[in-house]
Amino acid sequence: MAGGGEMPQIALAYQHQPDYAPESFRSPTNAPLRKLTVDLIKTYRKINEVRIIMYVYVYVYVYVFVCVCVCLCLCVCMYVCVYD
Repeated sequence: MAGGGEMPQIALAYQHQPDYAPESFRSPTNAPLRKLTVDLIKTYRKINEVRIIMYVYVYVYVYVFVCVCVCLCLCVCMYVCVYD
């Protein structure tokens, strides 16, 4: 009798489980691995853009600094030559 009493419970358990075959599949662009890959590529692209911008800023600052130093040296040399 114990075996006969369990059958309806097992049948009920199977009735409440979801279907394993989905009616529609998700688009490949929403797949987790693809999304992670795309996000990683975007992150590295942004890092490279920031790095390039920093190189340009450093180059400009160094160029300006060198120009100012050269101008100061020339001014000092002219002053020394004129007033010496």
